[in-house]
Amino acid sequence: MISHKTLALVLISCLMACKGKAKDAEPGPSSGSATASGGSAAIKTDPTTAVSWDPELKKLTDDFAACKEKNTNCEAYAKLETFMEAPANDDAKKKSNFDSMMACVDAGPTERVAACAYAAWAFSGYSYEAPKDPSYGRRLLAALRALPTDEESYAGGSVGQFLASWLKTSDDALRADLAKAMADRKLEKRGRSELLRLCGDECLARKELFDVVYAVAQDATEDAEARKMALGALWRVTDATNRKAVETLYIATMGSATESPQLVMAAMQDLAYMASVDGYPTVTAAIHAHAKEQDWVYYGGSALTTYFQAADLAIDHKLGVDVLVAVTADDTISGSYRTSAVRALSYANDKRADGALGKLAKSKEADVAKAATDGLAERKKRAAEAKKLAAEKKG
Repeated sequence: MISHKTLALVLISCLMACKGKAKDAEPGPSSGSATASGGSAAIKTDPTTAVSWDPELKKLTDDFAACKEKNTNCEAYAKLETFMEAPANDDAKKKSNFDSMMACVDAGPTERVAACAYAAWAFSGYSYEAPKDPSYGRRLLAALRALPTDEESYAGGSVGQFLASWLKTSDDALRADLAKAMADRKLEKRGRSELLRLCGDECLARKELFDVVYAVAQDATEDAEARKMALGALWRVTDATNRKAVETLYIATMGSATESPQLVMAAMQDLAYMASVDGYPTVTAAIHAHAKEQDWVYYGGSALTTYFQAADLAIDHKLGVDVLVAVTADDTISGSYRTSAVRALSYANDKRADGALGKLAKSKEADVAKAATDGLAERKKRAAEAKKLAAEKKG
């Protein structure tokens, strides 16, 4: 069962976007671009799936739909959660309540779609694994297709987030429909971005879904946010041939003079996530080339942290430490941007990191000094663990 606090943490982690310091979270469950209908566009209810609502549940969803933030920040959410949790040992009632949430999604208008799609996603585990039933996926896809694009509501993101649970479906027809939806540039943008963003390893293992995500990622005429979400999903691919194609795409994106800096930096981080040995020199060279640019220092440091944390990865840490020592010592770069580069030094397999962190621990910038102090402690702990392990092997 998903707790109120756990859902809040999941939601916040999806919403926060780092750029030096974390920005304030936007209301709603999605981190995509602001694009969903905020009007009163109605979604027609399929008479074959209509369910009569429990009066109390309808009142609770009315209150939730009236919230500006249709997520766990809304006071009405807790009351709705309590209602949905109540029939703990009554499977029929739990199923009925969930069906009522889906009926709410079917019915609209848009603000109710946003609330009920989010709530249905949150409560789906309280009765059974809803994504095992393709009929719910079809209803959500119909709801998403009915939504116009607007900048006031998170309805598309709410629907897309829940619908992404069906990207692992074994239903061939539904999977084909989802592939078409992901390729459809006219689909509600926020929901489409969520489908692309949440296409994980099982999703990418399906040829038709991988092909769509890969095509979106490499198409310069595509929506910028959709491309970023697609790029950010592809590193999870497990097929060796497709993995090589993705790695090549990331490296090419980084080497392109026409791609936006945001997309290039995204590709840099994605190379680190996939632990690309071939991409590592490209990453270090890019950070060096942009050493005076704050965003590059921040995201570059984050990428190198990921690289250095990867155990037994065959990369030359010296390349990364060369650039990290330089950028962390440059106090023309704001400390809030340098902290990720300081953190990367904590995991570097290079003795120079100790000296660099020792100097940074004396920095007048509190965030830099703390990051360096924490980094020295991390290195000391790791050294002790390595020594203990070596002693155990000898013994």
